[in-house]
Amino acid sequence: MVYHTLMQIYYPEIYQELENTIDNCIVKHANLLIVTLPGLGTTHLLQLYLSNHPQNNIKYIHSQNQNELSYYNIVDIDNLKNHFIDDIENYFKNANFDQKFAIIINQPSLLQSPAYLQSILPRRFHKTFYLGAHIDNENTEQNLINKYSAGIPRLTKFFNTNPELTKQNIENIIINPTLNNIISPTIQAIIKTNTQTLQKLNINLSHPIISHFLKNTPQTINIKVNFDLSFFENNVLNPNALNKIESQILHFMASNNGQISREKIAELKWGSSQYDDFSDLAITKTMRRLKQKLNIYTLKTIPKTGYAIVPRISSKTLS
Repeated sequence: MVYHTLMQIYYPEIYQELENTIDNCIVKHANLLIVTLPGLGTTHLLQLYLSNHPQNNIKYIHSQNQNELSYYNIVDIDNLKNHFIDDIENYFKNANFDQKFAIIINQPSLLQSPAYLQSILPRRFHKTFYLGAHIDNENTEQNLINKYSAGIPRLTKFFNTNPELTKQNIENIIINPTLNNIISPTIQAIIKTNTQTLQKLNINLSHPIISHFLKNTPQTINIKVNFDLSFFENNVLNPNALNKIESQILHFMASNNGQISREKIAELKWGSSQYDDFSDLAITKTMRRLKQKLNIYTLKTIPKTGYAIVPRISSKTLS
């Protein structure tokens, strides 16, 4: 096979693995879940596969108004659209027994969302394929573009068309406005994705470009506490339950730029004007217990002031 595209030139082994996986699922007449991130070139690889295998008569669904199904269907629609999970579920419900699917998820946090977990989808997939970044173990001059792109095809294309940037230092590279626009969707998805999935996707959080944008991307605190004191982090149900004080602390932090003072914690625990030196140990213990219950977020101590809640990924990247 002659490789004509940038994807094939730089990542032929990823394409080959994807091709083998789809072929295998078609032969087995099985549904396939493809987990990836924005910028990893999934759509280009799928279109390449379709052009290389016209005999398979696969239906490529790329918009929500496509309802006609074939024997095998690749569904590659915008994960950020409202009711995305409902739309995918409807494809399965409306299909007959002989019609199977490969579903692309480029927002992996959806897989831990209540909408997904309560749908019919978790039981429908024979195989999950993680289409991740390319791992380049060589460190030669000709692999300089791969070094700066962190194995992310969208960045590879950017540096391939702007090779002069690879000769600059990292401080000059990261202020490039085009680079900022290109990497933003990838960073936003990384922030919401758990570390186990990021490892399967070969995302290197300590890579200079990725770590810079993780540190400098504004992040909202998405925590919802239920009436029974169970709670969600980024729409993912945490297996732990809070006590009343912990729930009040989280609610306050989520509404106040992710921060809380020791005085405010004392007020929530004991009432107003109750903070003194003897309260410090109890406050520290309260926050330590709360930190142990968090999964996606964590707590950072602000010396002599209070605490800040931050995404656990950013916390690890900063350390």
